[in-house]
Amino acid sequence: MKSHSITKTALKGVLLIGLAGCVGDHRVGFAQAGTGKSVYDRQCMQCHGTEGVGAGPASLGLGVAPPGLRNLSRQNNGVFPRQDLVRIIAGYAGRDDPDAAMPEFGKHGLAYGVAEPEDDVPTTLPRKLAALLEYLESIQN
Repeated sequence: MKSHSITKTALKGVLLIGLAGCVGDHRVGFAQAGTGKSVYDRQCMQCHGTEGVGAGPASLGLGVAPPGLRNLSRQNNGVFPRQDLVRIIAGYAGRDDPDAAMPEFGKHGLAYGVAEPEDDVPTTLPRKLAALLEYLESIQN
């Protein structure tokens, strides 16, 4: 019986490793939201504030206050607007508003190489961007 339980344990381990390999880069999970917070602290906090409510120290000279990021799901009928945020962070939404103060992170590394997402097609994202999105989703009110 002992060898049978070892075989079951080994099989479970192989299955877990296999399942872990199936997870795409676009969903890193809330366990990595700490990584997303560090990305937020480096890339977003200066404008969107420490708590994601806007009014960060660099926002004073922008002319337009950056939006708060804690109510995005509420403003979107309870759905976290992941694809919209990818468009904004990568710089695609800035094409619609040439006066927007949001930097084009697609040119600065955070979203480098991200294709413009379509409404129903998931986009594979760089790990830092995916982690940032997970963090932003985790701070929704």
